[in-house]
Amino acid sequence: MSLMKSADIRHQLSQSIAEAIKAKFKLELSAPPVVTYAQAGFGDFASNAPFQLAKQLGKAPKTIAEELAGIIKHPDLNQAEAAGAGYINLTMSESYWISRLEAIDSDYLRGDEGKGRKLQVEFISANPTGPLTLANARGGFLGDVLANVMAARGYEVTREYYVNDGGGQVDKLVDSLKAEVGLPIDGERQYVGDYVTELATQVDPSAYKDDEKLSRDAVQALLGEIKRVVGDLGIIFDEWASERELIESGATEKVIVELRAKGLVYSKDDAEWLASSKFGDERDRVLVKADGGYTYLVNDLAYHLAIFGSRGYARAIKLWGADHAGQVASLKLTMEQLVPDARLDFVLMQFVRLIRGGKELKMSKRAGTYVTVEELLAALEEGVGRRYAASVARWFFLMRSSDNRIDFDLDLASEQSQQNPYFYVMYAYARAHSILAKAKQNELVAASTTDELNAGELTLVRLMSRLPELVYDVSVDFEVHRLSFFGLELAKAFQEYYEGTRIIDLEAKQAAKKLYFVQQYIIFMDLYWALLGIEPVKRLTED
Repeated sequence: MSLMKSADIRHQLSQSIAEAIKAKFKLELSAPPVVTYAQAGFGDFASNAPFQLAKQLGKAPKTIAEELAGIIKHPDLNQAEAAGAGYINLTMSESYWISRLEAIDSDYLRGDEGKGRKLQVEFISANPTGPLTLANARGGFLGDVLANVMAARGYEVTREYYVNDGGGQVDKLVDSLKAEVGLPIDGERQYVGDYVTELATQVDPSAYKDDEKLSRDAVQALLGEIKRVVGDLGIIFDEWASERELIESGATEKVIVELRAKGLVYSKDDAEWLASSKFGDERDRVLVKADGGYTYLVNDLAYHLAIFGSRGYARAIKLWGADHAGQVASLKLTMEQLVPDARLDFVLMQFVRLIRGGKELKMSKRAGTYVTVEELLAALEEGVGRRYAASVARWFFLMRSSDNRIDFDLDLASEQSQQNPYFYVMYAYARAHSILAKAKQNELVAASTTDELNAGELTLVRLMSRLPELVYDVSVDFEVHRLSFFGLELAKAFQEYYEGTRIIDLEAKQAAKKLYFVQQYIIFMDLYWALLGIEPVKRLTED
């Protein structure tokens, strides 16, 4: 039996249609016929090739479909039939779908596109000047799952948090702390809230005599809190890179030297400018200000030059807030000049609103101006318990495309019922485990395979066979939210299967076949949960 993945079978069916076209009409196509997934009740796959040929052949698409359907050949094809105004519906054999069920194992989602290539996924990277925000949580979960996806496709993935501890925001934090304890500062303080009051008493009092020490002590204290909260979210970073250490290493001077050597720097108005408009940027950018200070672009360029240079990465994916969109082009275009073979991608995320009772929750006593990740988790714990809070948060943040704003429905997320999409999907998984538990009680043992699939099983296998291709697609377009919608569709199909299929009270041989199917579904779902970074729950209980 064939063990082809769904993308492979669609490619092969496309070739089969092309061969039929060549045999019937003596035509060599410039592009392969498109084969898509069919709607329910219209076979397994479908092609609109007859519509593409109608003008060239001077025939109606329906006539072309009828002439082609009977001569399309493929060893796993059960039936090809003309349908509608000119579509070709393709139905695979039962043995093919059984082979897809048997193919589910620990390597089911593995690909080799990234084999031997180092990839950095950098996300969250919030300034170490305060508690993490809801936007940071969104980027954290999205980056973590994207890292899982890329690892599944063979990349050697590093999760990295870039600590912006060398910029002006840290200086503003220092001023805010000094103001908190009554010391004079120039201008107004920027950071307020209980956390500033707490931090002001935590740092060594002697630090207030030395801005450099105060800066380092404050950053280390806040970074420790950030690491703790990141851990609560279930995220583990491989690297915590320091901007301050990068600057102290001389990397910023190095990148300026390289840009000068390439003739990409010029002087004007006592400043040094990057001639980025020469290679596609909308305007030139300042690198060195009139006072001799470097702009943030220099730090960014130095960081990424190290990533693709001394650190040996072939690719990097950056998850940034949409408010940083204006910085993308200059960084990306300049890196193409510095390291032409490097691949630098960006995922830009829209902001998050927390909604309760139909109203937005904006203020936080601790942060002063925004709701923190800790406050979100605490609110969820009140509703679903500590065991599920982080997983529920992860699921809800992963449900929307990164380029769409999230209105996080705290009321729905706090509900431990099947109305909550996280629990709906997890409940289907728990039901599968309950079947195996009941089978064990009744001394029923799963078979090593099956030779038949009922309608519900066929629906589920068709859906499960799509995930490898979906994972590949997400590795290309970074649309992680599609994995959540896939899980909901699969859970609905399994709930219907559970309600409509007898297993435990069947004769032992028949039950064994069904138990094999349930086992394969559980293996599949374990892979799915691992991809999403969610710990699966075999038995849902009140926490």
